[in-house]
Amino acid sequence: MSTNKHQLIRYNKLDRCFQNFGKEYTIDNLLEAVNEAILDHDVNSSGVQLRTLRKDIAYMRSTIGYDAPIETYKSSNGTNYYRYDNKNFSINKSPINETEAEQLKKAISVLQRFEGSPEFEWVNEIAPLLNDKFGLKSQEKSNVFRI
Repeated sequence: MSTNKHQLIRYNKLDRCFQNFGKEYTIDNLLEAVNEAILDHDVNSSGVQLRTLRKDIAYMRSTIGYDAPIETYKSSNGTNYYRYDNKNFSINKSPINETEAEQLKKAISVLQRFEGSPEFEWVNEIAPLLNDKFGLKSQEKSNVFRI
């Protein structure tokens, strides 16, 4: 899924809603909660539509997303509500997925362009740490010439 406006805000708000076992969040409740979170961040935003919310939930459930155990339940009044089937699950506790790893690799690559500049000495320290922490292999080009 491509990175789009307020994507992380939406995912984090949905994560908090799905973790809340004290409330039964219907699709309308989720849409309202997500749009409130977006407006808190960007007052000029028009929020998202139901279609985007459904795609977000599908992405969070998918293996290329967060592989989140989001279940749909029937409430006593017959409406569907959503929550994690595991109270301890959170997308923020899960390891990074392939998409996030690719984005992180690209970010590290951009940062490494500044290596050697005095004002960017911190890049020399942070790039290897990020590579090690997230198990990313940098694609360094060798400067060794063979004759």
